[in-house]
Amino acid sequence: METKARTGVRPKAWSHSWVNAAARLGDKSVDDFTGNWVAYAAANDRKDIPVAAAHLEKCLNLANLLGPSLRDLVALEAAVFSAWFRGDATAAQKWFSQINRLKALPKLLQFRADIALRCVQNEFSPALSRWQEAYAFIDKLPKTPVKERLLEGFLEWRSEIDQRQQVYKGTAVPTSAV
Repeated sequence: METKARTGVRPKAWSHSWVNAAARLGDKSVDDFTGNWVAYAAANDRKDIPVAAAHLEKCLNLANLLGPSLRDLVALEAAVFSAWFRGDATAAQKWFSQINRLKALPKLLQFRADIALRCVQNEFSPALSRWQEAYAFIDKLPKTPVKERLLEGFLEWRSEIDQRQQVYKGTAVPTSAV
């Protein structure tokens, strides 16, 4: 799956059987964490919230096996998940406050967390401003399949942010009317 990621294949397109096999180890090892992290990434990209939540929970339970940087990464992801998929600003902030070295994490992940946290607080204008910064950051990267995947994902995310903003403003078109 690492090769798939490097060649620009989005996690949602990874083989379900391979992803499931990676997450089945269950021996409370670093490999167990890695398998669940892979499964979390795939479920998250598919917007399969219950499956993503289950794998993220397993990752959080195994985070004590990791070094400080990876623990920060898992806490950051828990903050994003709580904000974006659960709509829980309190839990998101709790997870975010557990990060010890935010600036040591990849810049794009910092952007992602800031955007999700602003959206859950209904601060859409600053969230969209940060989205623009993040998109420009990606756009400056060298042309690779990974860059194309990131641009595609961020454009999808922009659409989702816009939809949430419309719901917040009370101007969303009901799905039954579409």
